[in-house]
Amino acid sequence: MGSRTTLWTVMLLIIVYHSLMVDSTDSLSTNESGCGKDEYKHEDWCCIKCDLGTHLVQDCEKGGDTKCDGCKSGEFMDEKNHLTECRRCTNCDSSEGKEITTNCSRTHNTECKCKENSYELNKHCLNCKSCNDETEEIVQECSAMNDTVCRIKAKNNSSTGMVAAVVVGIIVLVGVGLVVYWYKKRCNKKYKPSKQEDKTLLAKTKTKEVPDIDLTSEQLMDMGELIEPKQYHKIGLKLGLTEATLQQIATDYQNNSKEQGYRILLQWMEMHGKRRAFPDLIDTLRGAELKNIAENIIQKIVGNRTEVPEGCVGNPEDCENGGMTCSTTGHR
Repeated sequence: MGSRTTLWTVMLLIIVYHSLMVDSTDSLSTNESGCGKDEYKHEDWCCIKCDLGTHLVQDCEKGGDTKCDGCKSGEFMDEKNHLTECRRCTNCDSSEGKEITTNCSRTHNTECKCKENSYELNKHCLNCKSCNDETEEIVQECSAMNDTVCRIKAKNNSSTGMVAAVVVGIIVLVGVGLVVYWYKKRCNKKYKPSKQEDKTLLAKTKTKEVPDIDLTSEQLMDMGELIEPKQYHKIGLKLGLTEATLQQIATDYQNNSKEQGYRILLQWMEMHGKRRAFPDLIDTLRGAELKNIAENIIQKIVGNRTEVPEGCVGNPEDCENGGMTCSTTGHR
């Protein structure tokens, strides 16, 4: 019984304490000075605050009224007050990209906003971002407080399909080209002449191009003149002459380069023999990468030589008239 009484006593004290605290808080919120919400303390009494759009001129006497005056042009007061001056109206600076939305009045300040195609960030106006029409699309339009939001466009399926078609076309063309190349290579391999046939054809061609001529001393001299002296040594070695032989010729005829060329060719022909001497000489020059010299010699020797029809011996004019004796030999 005693414990129950104690419990009720504690609860009663809590309720009383809470009520006292609430009353104290309400009293403080009303005015710490003891004046009402729309009053202010002056000396030992309370004066009524000036209305919106006005400012204090003179504090009230005890029991009297507060003297207030209206705000001047370019000023405002948007709350009850006991200030001696009104607040100055805000100026919307066009150079900063701002423009007026609401003009200033005695009871309301000027309202500004950023101009079109701009937005406000930290009290500054910034130009809105423009999305790239080709690669981006707008997610969020530019607004008074937020910039434009862009994102990369999704790939166009038709473009992807076109690219794929081009790639496939290239692959097909490459494949066809490889097949044609393989087929031609196979055909060429199938019908390629044997090495022996190649040699025979080459020999025939060479025989036709370079006739077998019984070279004379005069012709050897002519050929020597067509060879540059600096090539004598190289050609002599290619023709099979020894280093000692070439040195001896150079020493014996050191003051006559023309004679050196002639002696090298003469020495070689005595070793080789007259049979096929001219064709073999031309082949040697061509093989030594001296094709120009070879062609000049052919032009000099063969070009000045009167051809005789195959199988005929005698005067060529008589051969044409049927007055020649023919045999199996093909040269004069």
